[in-house]
Amino acid sequence: MNTAVNTLDKKLKKIIAVYDDGSTEQIEKGVLTKMSEVLNDNTINFTFEFLNTKNGEIIDFVDAVVRLGVQFGIIE
Repeated sequence: MNTAVNTLDKKLKKIIAVYDDGSTEQIEKGVLTKMSEVLNDNTINFTFEFLNTKNGEIIDFVDAVVRLGVQFGIIE
């Protein structure tokens, strides 16, 4: 499976999480990740939008995702 990673030229202003119990939370700093369905060419497109993050914090995000992969047993 191929993966295409994109970022948008627009600047993200707000992320609001709405939970199944009806409660909400406004995220002050984070990453919004959108994932497409598998396309005809067997590609999945991912779009990453960053909210109030600095370049050095993106390294922390990538590190956390790798650690999550290790925790799930996907990465050794």
